[in-house]
Amino acid sequence: MPRFSAIATTLTALAATTCLTAPALAEDSFPHIEGEIPIEIQNDYTYDSDDRDAELNDLYTKIEPAVSVRFTEEFSIEAGLVLEPVLDPDPRDDRFFEDEGLFVETLFLQYATDSFSLFGGKINPAFGVAWDIAPGVYGTDLA
Repeated sequence: MPRFSAIATTLTALAATTCLTAPALAEDSFPHIEGEIPIEIQNDYTYDSDDRDAELNDLYTKIEPAVSVRFTEEFSIEAGLVLEPVLDPDPRDDRFFEDEGLFVETLFLQYATDSFSLFGGKINPAFGVAWDIAPGVYGTDLA
């Protein structure tokens, strides 16, 4: 079994919620656009390994903008995008913000009231609870 040591660092650069509604409008006026843009910068650095090909430094971002176009209090279009690495790094090749791609994770129409919600489109259902309770730096990656 190969032995290796790794250093992993995650820095949350920005986790801001922005509301793109014009300031002069009341919060419950429609239509309006809401959104948030969480940004992570992560560095996976394997500095010592029995497998020389596994020694590399990989610095990348994960940006997940979410936008909601609210036509009425009940009816909206929801979109979630993801910018992250889409290819694995080459052996022994350090990578700095390379091989990143943007894709649509969710895009759907939604009608929601206090009693029920109806939606259709491209969704990303979450199964299980490991996303929320798995320990460690890579807990959500393993889930």
